[in-house]
Amino acid sequence: MSRILKMALAVVVSIGVLGSSSSFGAAARPVTASFLFGAAVDDLRTSRQRLPALEAELGRPVDIASTYVDWSYVFPGPTEKWMAAGGKRQVLISWEPWKIRFRDVAAGRQDSYLAAVAKAMRAYPYDVYVRPWPELNGNWSTWQPTPAGDKRDGGTPTEFVAAWRHVVSFFRDRGVRNLKFVFNVDASDLPSNTRVPAIWPGSAYVDVLGLDGFNWNEGGWRSFRQIFAPMYATVTGLDPRLPVWVTEFGCAPGPDRPAWLSAMMTTRAFPRLRAVVYFDVRSRLDWRLGAADRRAIRPHLRGR
Repeated sequence: MSRILKMALAVVVSIGVLGSSSSFGAAARPVTASFLFGAAVDDLRTSRQRLPALEAELGRPVDIASTYVDWSYVFPGPTEKWMAAGGKRQVLISWEPWKIRFRDVAAGRQDSYLAAVAKAMRAYPYDVYVRPWPELNGNWSTWQPTPAGDKRDGGTPTEFVAAWRHVVSFFRDRGVRNLKFVFNVDASDLPSNTRVPAIWPGSAYVDVLGLDGFNWNEGGWRSFRQIFAPMYATVTGLDPRLPVWVTEFGCAPGPDRPAWLSAMMTTRAFPRLRAVVYFDVRSRLDWRLGAADRRAIRPHLRGR
């Protein structure tokens, strides 16, 4: 084959590869996120207006609906059934054991409550994802495991592992297979936080690796990758196969938030990331998504 013919073929192939994503074709289509998108809103037990409104503005149902309960609440109930929307959404629950220490759980002193939850789960047709003791590595948590076991709702790392394993075994021993356990730590790694490997209960007792993190814009703007990459490396090093969810995240309000969200939705930095759940709530900051934020997310949502 002549050199001229080879060059001509190379040009043809290049144009074919570029296709619609080049100046030779139509405008490029938005990159679709490789993970599910969910949200936590603050009216799931009252008016239930904010989640449908968010979905209407996104043009599709969210993949995951998230809420927060303590250890007096028996789930799943009417709220979780509404959240599931006939199986269209996954349900994620932050399961917060206020005023209950690890050793009490491990010793079975919460078993009557767990039995009520197990009974409800057996009658429920969908999966429920729970993150017991969320963000437990954080120094602000009242259930942070510490060597002295001095946090109000906590204990030592050894006591935590025993409590976690007791809860998981309790449900599995009773035939509950639709309750999925998310080992959920905060993405920060402050010196006063608990080291995550010290509280790892073992792969046999975990279904999902969960991370929480926020761009507070205090001391500098931080990208999604900057916030999560170090702890992502830590938790994926604990197990080679478990999926990763960002179970709670947010970005400080401001004109740069839409671009931050768009970059987050198109990241390819976390190959085991399967879901992100936005904290669409006004608390210390107004994390709620505005119109421009929702427009930035909408083109990148996974199709159904």
